[in-house]
Amino acid sequence: MIFNREMEEKANRQDTRQGILNLLKREEMNVNELSAKLGVSPTGTRQHLMILEKDGLVKSVPLKGAMGRPKYVYSLTEKADNLFPKAYDDFLEWVIEEIVDREGEKKARELFQRIAKRRAEMLKDQFEGKGLEERIQILTGLLDESGCYAEYSKGGNGYTIKEYNCVLKRLVGRYGSVVCAHDAAFFEALLGEKVKMKDSIGQGARFCAFEVRASQSPLSRSFIKA
Repeated sequence: MIFNREMEEKANRQDTRQGILNLLKREEMNVNELSAKLGVSPTGTRQHLMILEKDGLVKSVPLKGAMGRPKYVYSLTEKADNLFPKAYDDFLEWVIEEIVDREGEKKARELFQRIAKRRAEMLKDQFEGKGLEERIQILTGLLDESGCYAEYSKGGNGYTIKEYNCVLKRLVGRYGSVVCAHDAAFFEALLGEKVKMKDSIGQGARFCAFEVRASQSPLSRSFIKA
């Protein structure tokens, strides 16, 4: 019974904090306004706001012209805004569908490869002057930070990069050759070596695997231009 009560209290706290985020999504509010809408005491509301601020989800700004004790108005941070539903996959799917319908899959694939090389140009300072394995280490770290749960291993004449989470899995199911062409081109531009996709989550594998062959004549130790 004690366990159930603790679980219920925790759920209530989470509901209250989510309620604060939902209200602040619509407009900035002060403690009293939030308290009235939530049906929670001002003291309790402040406690929840302190936790949300500590977590980087809410920020406070002093009210101009406030008399007496400092008063604050609260709003969401960018980190909190990212918690709300987005339709990026839907929009991107519509864009790919339109390009494929108008130009064909080959043109769409070439477009995504050009985008990949442009992205690589933005990151080139992190890779210039580095050896292949160091480049792979940096790339794997970037992939991991973006939610791909990536790792690499060395074997034979090259390396294998694995991604255990496909951030565009839904799109890969329909436009695998287009979306995956982006990743291979992105890796090649950053690593200066040929990259071949060996496995794909979109085709039922447990991970996406890219084979990087260490050649005697690499594509470039600088970056491949679009």
